Amino acid sequence: MDRGDYYHSIAQSTYDDLLADEVLLVTTNWTGYEALSIVKSRIGYAQTLSLWEQLNDSETVRLVRITEEIELAGLDIFCDIETKHGASLIAQAL
Repeated sequence: MDRGDYYHSIAQSTYDDLLADEVLLVTTNWTGYEALSIVKSRIGYAQTLSLWEQLNDSETVRLVRITEEIELAGLDIFCDIETKHGASLIAQAL
């Protein structure tokens, strides 16, 4: 999507190979939303819509919705991460 990105050509080649091999891509709605946010801020709205259409193409992408259980487990892991100063990221944010 961003031809100026250092890794664009290898990413595009890998993506094309996966599609040619009919590999089902799997991601979560959280990862999809993060990608949409990055694409919108760096490339623009039109590319964001294109990515959204790709994410919702059930023949190529399986979009897994995060359950509350998975969300809470992820937040527990996130909160347990310590910085080099020994304080959790959440504690530093507060």
